Amino acid sequence: MPIDLVLVRHCASIGNEAYERSKEGDHSHYTEQFRQLPNWAWPLSEKGRQQARATGAWLEDHFSAFSGYYCSPFVRTSETAGLLGLQAACWEPDNLLRERFWGEADFRVPENERWEAFKKELEGRGHDPAYWRPPGGESLADLELRVEHFLDKVHRAWPNGRVLVVTHRDAMLAFGARIAPRPLMEWRRMLLSKDPHDQIHNGQVMHYTRRNPTTGEVTVRFSWVLSVCPWDLIRSTNEWRRIEPPHLSHDERVEVAAATPGDNWKATTAGKSD
Repeated sequence: MPIDLVLVRHCASIGNEAYERSKEGDHSHYTEQFRQLPNWAWPLSEKGRQQARATGAWLEDHFSAFSGYYCSPFVRTSETAGLLGLQAACWEPDNLLRERFWGEADFRVPENERWEAFKKELEGRGHDPAYWRPPGGESLADLELRVEHFLDKVHRAWPNGRVLVVTHRDAMLAFGARIAPRPLMEWRRMLLSKDPHDQIHNGQVMHYTRRNPTTGEVTVRFSWVLSVCPWDLIRSTNEWRRIEPPHLSHDERVEVAAATPGDNWKATTAGKSD
């Protein structure tokens, strides 16, 4: 694998802003023109362009250069990549990095209409966010297959290199599931959490590395991860976390299974926009 894999979520798009306003009851951004615009064609908002410049400045402060530069082919990811302002970058669009497909429950309609049409389906996400699939769309587990293909590609292209990727929130969650697996209940807790430190914000950086940030020793697998939201550091932990291999003994597996709730399973949230 590359020594460093740096993931950046695209910055705020007009779709993100329309969705956030719609959640608060303001559906005015969902004009007929907006509804006709494909999800992949959403450009960045002015706030998103400012976020991209802040994230680009952070990257320039922390990295001299990258071996490979990849981005989702969507407009908001391509625009983010360009506004990072990395002069040495030569970006390669890769369809494996595209947005999660939300099928019939796409975000091109306001939140009240979306819930009216798919209330039962959207409530299911709160019960099982890792495996839940929107009607006609992709689950996070489905995205892991795409991520696996991409990791195989960079493994062959940039061994011991440094790779920068601009993609989408759920794709970054899928990267995390493949690179830094968590126990299923912890994974569910994080996916449903409202704690800003558990979320991946627009413009956020997730840096996975094989190099010990303290000693400089290089390991065989990605062993550390750093989460940073450059335009608002309060939203991120900004500290290195050691990635522990998810291997458990027989007895530990039994304990994990016994600790998993059954009859008292409750949903806590559902449906977020990328």
